[in-house]
Amino acid sequence: MHARLLAALVFVLAVALAHPSYAQDGRWWRVETQNFIVYGDVNERQARDAAQSLEDFDLVLRALTRLETRTVETKLEVFLVRGIQGLRQVSPNLGDNVAGFYVSGGDLIAAFSRYDRDIRDLRKAILFHEYAHHFMLHYFPNAYPRWYIEGWAEYLSTVEIQNRRATIGRPSTMQSNWLIHSDDFPILDLLAPERLDRHGNDFVARFYANAWFAANYISNNTERLRGLERYVAMLGEGGDPIDSFEPAFGITPEQFNAELNAFRDGRARLLHVQLPEEPANMTVTRLPRTADDLLLPLAQLRVRSGQVSEADAAAMTRAAEPHLHEPMARLVMARLAVRQNNFAAARSHIEALFATDENHAEARYLLASIILEESETLPDAQARAGLAEARRHLVRSFRRDPNYFPTLYLYASTYAREPGPMQEEHLNILSRALELAPQSYGIRLLYAGELIGAEHYEEAQAILRPILYAPHGGEQSDYARWLFQAARLRQQPIGDWRGSSDAASADEP
Repeated sequence: MHARLLAALVFVLAVALAHPSYAQDGRWWRVETQNFIVYGDVNERQARDAAQSLEDFDLVLRALTRLETRTVETKLEVFLVRGIQGLRQVSPNLGDNVAGFYVSGGDLIAAFSRYDRDIRDLRKAILFHEYAHHFMLHYFPNAYPRWYIEGWAEYLSTVEIQNRRATIGRPSTMQSNWLIHSDDFPILDLLAPERLDRHGNDFVARFYANAWFAANYISNNTERLRGLERYVAMLGEGGDPIDSFEPAFGITPEQFNAELNAFRDGRARLLHVQLPEEPANMTVTRLPRTADDLLLPLAQLRVRSGQVSEADAAAMTRAAEPHLHEPMARLVMARLAVRQNNFAAARSHIEALFATDENHAEARYLLASIILEESETLPDAQARAGLAEARRHLVRSFRRDPNYFPTLYLYASTYAREPGPMQEEHLNILSRALELAPQSYGIRLLYAGELIGAEHYEEAQAILRPILYAPHGGEQSDYARWLFQAARLRQQPIGDWRGSSDAASADEP
């Protein structure tokens, strides 16, 4: 008996050793489709299901907006994590009730969502909400007001897909409960929340509920939809959110509020979209164990700026050290060293990565960013030499991956430091970066500022419009409005942007 057990154990070990990929398989799955790259700390079926749901939802959005299907050049990365602790590996200070979030920075554009049992009923709603934002910024960048941006995303988040048929317009149970059980929400707070100096504890939840209901109502009223088009056009010309409402909609905000109250007793119209029978094409890969330890820490380093806490830095180092033969571990250590201002250590990890992949696009980009930061404290001649060296690394990064937008963004920004208007060839590089990443506010703001410097005022206004009333724009929206006002007046910005508009509240919706 013992001999048979020993023989079986030897056989199992032999199989594992003969198949290193089997022995090294981790928890994470990677599913790539036409528009998405889904990373899931879930089982294969769940990862496939999430990717299929996102592709189906993309088809729904294209049907509703009458947009032709096409392959995107920058696929949205989606991370499905286990519980709030998974989200906190990317953004450590999140509250307990956060179920997902979306980021659109200069290094990464991605959605992060819980995908555990505790939020089973909300899984797809979270993904659909975040992708609706991404889709709007990509294909319909305009001066939509905050309440419609969030309301439209909430309205679409309840899409149900059964038997290849999508149903749009189902009520949101959570938002309906807020409407039923909370006090009336002032209509002016809905239309212009950026004017409020401070909010109550439940303001954000009530804002989302009322924004959802307003978007739902407008979607059921053709006349109000036409009014919305006029309203967005007026806001895009610098109109005030309150003063522009009546000229655009033909009714006052108070009358609109009365219509919303009357609609509570009505019935929403459901829309249906028939989806193709064929499932989306997918490439499914099981990631190695390296991803178990490092995929989310690397995402944190790409997403967040500033210093990393000592505890997080120690945890990242412990996680990376067993995997230093893998590019992911070297990227984590290099990015962490940059955050700690240890550029020598960062260079060491990058050079080790170059030993196996000398033109790794992200590593070349990182090395260029290090050289640029080091050059800021050097004498002029050395700084100019460093600038030239950084640009050479960025060119090599671009040649390896022409669609890696952080490289284009950083390369163009090196010319923004030079005196005088930016030359057309470098404006074109910024334009290409924005084409690849239209959701990035940083690229939009840099590009718009340089367009104003080159006296391309109309183009600058168009680039800035999506940020003017962005729900989470914060100071970037303030800065955008300052630039926008200068572009409207066909002049260079004057004064300090921080005093030019109402500051965004810390707990803005």
